[in-house]
Amino acid sequence: MFLFGFLLFFYALTSAIGFILLPSFGEIYASGLLSILILIEFLFGDRILLGFMRAKLVVDQNRISYMLSNIRLKFSLSRVNLYTSRRVRGWHIIDNAFSSPVIVVNPETLKRLSDRELEAMLSLACFKISRGIARKDSIYLVLFSIILSPVILCNILEKYRLDAISSLIKFLLMPFILLKGYVLNTKQIQDDLVKDFLESFDLAHELEGGLYKVNINTVEKRSYLFEICTETISLTHKEGKEKLSYYLKLKQTL
Repeated sequence: MFLFGFLLFFYALTSAIGFILLPSFGEIYASGLLSILILIEFLFGDRILLGFMRAKLVVDQNRISYMLSNIRLKFSLSRVNLYTSRRVRGWHIIDNAFSSPVIVVNPETLKRLSDRELEAMLSLACFKISRGIARKDSIYLVLFSIILSPVILCNILEKYRLDAISSLIKFLLMPFILLKGYVLNTKQIQDDLVKDFLESFDLAHELEGGLYKVNINTVEKRSYLFEICTETISLTHKEGKEKLSYYLKLKQTL
């Protein structure tokens, strides 16, 4: 219900901006363009995001592929693809309605995890897919990535020392960033997911070790929008993103 209401608000806001910029049929052009963008995101959003992640399909590791195949069958999933990307720290799930679910991991993770820890992490990922949570997150990713797309300009503006304009863009979009955090409530969702998972599978020790090893990965500096997108579909909580000080570039003493 919230998703439907948010979509109506999204269209109303876009139509209003279109009417202001172009009073003669501007709202029609704006809503039509928005519809095209949403359709493209729904159809090809997973491919686009995997491209930005520079993700590579895992095809030459028979042990991992065999393990994932057994796990997905346990959760009645017809197909799940595993990709690696050095641009992500944690584990991320893209569940597009028009293609097979995808798990994206940092390649260093696959080296650090023991077989039991890897089994626990893959099982948790497939459990999240089977519960439909990953599909819902992917739908929200489409909407929020479009409405927050102006943050792409922030890195360019800061490169040319136009920090004031960059901060203004972030300030204007802050309500939507906070709304995303409120709607998705990443920490609570993950806590409930892990709790339900451990009630069915005795993998508490292995999962704890796996989560710790996943979160110690280091990655290169990424754009604000990339951070927002990866956080939305993250399997593991907290990569230090959803804070006002981060988006407004305020320094804090920890």
